[in-house]
Amino acid sequence: MDRSKDQVLIVTGGAHGIGRAYCEGLAQEGARVVVAEINAQAADAAAAELAEVGQDALAERRQARIQSRAIKRAKVPQDLVGAVVFLCSNDSDFVTGQTLVVDGGVLMH
Repeated sequence: MDRSKDQVLIVTGGAHGIGRAYCEGLAQEGARVVVAEINAQAADAAAAELAEVGQDALAERRQARIQSRAIKRAKVPQDLVGAVVFLCSNDSDFVTGQTLVVDGGVLMH
């Protein structure tokens, strides 16, 4: 299938698990894959392994995004729990047309 041929596709978390499988599959389809990962060494290793088998891959380190936040750590799915619980509760009954930003303080900078 050539649906990804010559497209540049970024896979966040592409050095491990299902992200790695996506990188491999997309590269086999002819995509130019960017392995985006917080762990720069893991991203470099994944991109190098794809390059060894003739795939076009590049590693990108996501650490710069972390440094731009007020809360200096990687985001995790649990960070959304408080916002979701609030929005699903009676406490949010009178909230209308608002955007609840859960970004670790990126908008503060």
